[in-house]
Amino acid sequence: RLSAQSAADLLYGIGTSWSTLSLISPTIWEGYVYPYACEAVRVGREHKKPVCYMSGNLGMQLLPRLLEAGVDAVSPCERPPLGDWDIKAMRKAAGKKLCIVGNVDPINTLLFAGPTQIREEVRGIFADANAEGTGLIVATSDQVCRDTPDENLAALKRAVDECNGLGA
Repeated sequence: RLSAQSAADLLYGIGTSWSTLSLISPTIWEGYVYPYACEAVRVGREHKKPVCYMSGNLGMQLLPRLLEAGVDAVSPCERPPLGDWDIKAMRKAAGKKLCIVGNVDPINTLLFAGPTQIREEVRGIFADANAEGTGLIVATSDQVCRDTPDENLAALKRAVDECNGLGA
């Protein structure tokens, strides 16, 4: 039985690398991870804490079950080519009930592309998520590559600020 005795603002321990569909089958996920996710959501509700499911790169087919479990967020929602999460389909299925976290490709975009491509990717993410002030946290998947240029990180921040109406 789970417990939430800390002052944390968020329960963020469901899932993670051990539960990604790149490592286990959907049948194993259903039998072992899904009950844990449901219990984590129950504890989160009991303590008035949102619950984020740590998805790994593959897991789009789990979305209906994650919504049934009642998770508040999914992270990181790695889009192709690194993962299989489809932001438009997620938003259509979940509406604004689900916060979508992650989505900027840390390798092909942040490490190897430039500011123009970063801006285009971020704008596309906002458009796909129909992000009108809620339900989206733009970030990399779960890391930033060691050699990512500082100017690309600055370009990511500028692009997110632009999409949020915070800058030009």
